[in-house]
Amino acid sequence: MNWYTLAKKKKRRQPKEKMIPPFARSMAYAQTGEWWIIDGTAFFADAEIGDYNHSGMVIEHILSYHDIPDTIDLNKETEESLALKGLNQEEIDAVLDKTDPREYGLKHLGWKRVKMNNIDTYTLVEQDLKEIANGLFDANNALEDDSETPFNIWVDSTKVFYKMVPYSVIRDGNPSALRIYASGAAQYASKKGWYKRAQSVLFIDPEDMKKIISLVDKIKKGNREWTDEELQVQQNHRELIEGILQGKVFVDD
Repeated sequence: MNWYTLAKKKKRRQPKEKMIPPFARSMAYAQTGEWWIIDGTAFFADAEIGDYNHSGMVIEHILSYHDIPDTIDLNKETEESLALKGLNQEEIDAVLDKTDPREYGLKHLGWKRVKMNNIDTYTLVEQDLKEIANGLFDANNALEDDSETPFNIWVDSTKVFYKMVPYSVIRDGNPSALRIYASGAAQYASKKGWYKRAQSVLFIDPEDMKKIISLVDKIKKGNREWTDEELQVQQNHRELIEGILQGKVFVDD
């Protein structure tokens, strides 16, 4: 019986004792563990300790969906033979490793990949945040409701990277609250050669980003009555503010 068959027999949010080593639930290990979050439940995905890695679990899911035994030798299979077994082209490419199975898991299955404190997801709407928050807590029950433990989030569909997002922000489930942690816009602007000092944006203090967004809103409304603090923000982040106003840099909502 493979991990996927076991998973289907389990009730959501129940501890997966057969799949997760006992020490994997400690705070120290949670920051170095690897997981898939599926519908808010965490499944262990570190082949160096368990039986499956992220890619292997996706492949097992696809095979199980088509009632193909996990004893199949994929080295002997071809696109044609898998198609006869009912797999579509994207499934075939993932199973034969022609495309990254992990990307298939993100895009087509809606799973969330966790490695250390890094999270990959295909979309990031309210439901995604709820699933991520539940999955992180499922993997590590030491995460408290007010925890500031930070996580990095990569959203594959939009290519936006959110850096050092506190668990409490993820748990609240408001995508707009993450905009101050976004750094993807600065990365893409730097690729176009506009903002050469992108690193200063990538690692900008979240509180400073709040002030920048507030000042930009004020400028757009034509309000030039700035406080001394706002003048300092304008001087410190002139290029970034100008880029946002000119539409060359976008702050994710």
